[in-house]
Amino acid sequence: MNIINLIRYKNLTLIALVQVLIKYAMFPAFNVDTTLSTFQFIILVLSTVCIAAGGYIINDIFDVETDAINKPDKQIVGKKITKDQAYSYYMAFTFIGVVTGFYLANDVNRSTFFGIFVVIAALLYIYASFLKPMLLVGNIVISA
Repeated sequence: MNIINLIRYKNLTLIALVQVLIKYAMFPAFNVDTTLSTFQFIILVLSTVCIAAGGYIINDIFDVETDAINKPDKQIVGKKITKDQAYSYYMAFTFIGVVTGFYLANDVNRSTFFGIFVVIAALLYIYASFLKPMLLVGNIVISA
């Protein structure tokens, strides 16, 4: 149950739902055709959800001290799971997200699209580790 809360399953469900609604409700309403098969679309959703889960985890890892003060009752990393366990989960989710992104990019014959998955994963790490503490920069980056 701790891992479920750590990855913020409600937010991940919303991310997946928005992708499904865009593909199956919004695109058809505007006569937008997509080239992804159902399987490829599932891979895309899996990749984005895993990368986002990794982003939530790394954010919690870097927020351990802040969370201990501001929301000690909701803190997971450092209380319910160790930092080492959290790093392992972060690596696993991010790896799965990037590898499935690599597979998808090659499956649609757009291998350079793989870079998008790598850049997003890297930006989530950079944000949590470096940009977030910089008050103005962190707010600008997160709003973009």
